[in-house]
Amino acid sequence: MKEHLGACNLFYDKKSITIKPLYSPTLTLENIRQTKQRIYLSATFGHTEQTSRTIGVSDKIDYIKLDSNREPTGGRHYLLFPIINNQNENQIEKYANLLTEVIPIKTKAVILTKNNRDRDLFNALLPNSFKKFDISHIQDFYNSEDGIIVLSNRYDGLDFEEDLSHLLVLSDIALATNLQERFLSSRINARILYREQIQTRIIQAIGRASRSEQDYSVVIILGTDLQNQLQSHNKA
Repeated sequence: MKEHLGACNLFYDKKSITIKPLYSPTLTLENIRQTKQRIYLSATFGHTEQTSRTIGVSDKIDYIKLDSNREPTGGRHYLLFPIINNQNENQIEKYANLLTEVIPIKTKAVILTKNNRDRDLFNALLPNSFKKFDISHIQDFYNSEDGIIVLSNRYDGLDFEEDLSHLLVLSDIALATNLQERFLSSRINARILYREQIQTRIIQAIGRASRSEQDYSVVIILGTDLQNQLQSHNKA
């Protein structure tokens, strides 16, 4: 790799290695760097340097906004915080017991977790009285009249609009998605670099089950970090 990387950061822990620059090296690609005009499309562009870090472009960026009557709108969200500031080694078991009590058997619910381990724990701990689905059987979940689907680290790309689901559970979703983000946020107190990106991920996650102005969802919030993000006046 050394022949192709001018400079990069390397992060590692017991389970993984991440090689990642702070800024994406987009302009090292000749067919992009030599263009006179570039257009980037996104539903979640920010207004800080986060956009530059994401697309790897440091030039002046002109934002073209939709007319106010064409701006996309979300539905209604009713957020519940059933467990406040709980953090212990058996937290997923506690969450699963709570959901077993509050989720009706004949309903459709989506559970988003921060990693595969938590996803597998939920599937093991939730009783077999629930129909359980995974990502490989998502079409079966869409077609079913009831059931629960547990997904790992999915903030966007999957929609559960209208009657596909009106109940969403966010279980300690990962606010930092890779080792670089974890290092900058937790080790050198640079979370401000990712504040806007974290807010975008939370908004995307909350909107998975309400995709139009007429749609609605109940969102159950589990996990200390996620609760702090949503309850802090400084991060609103």
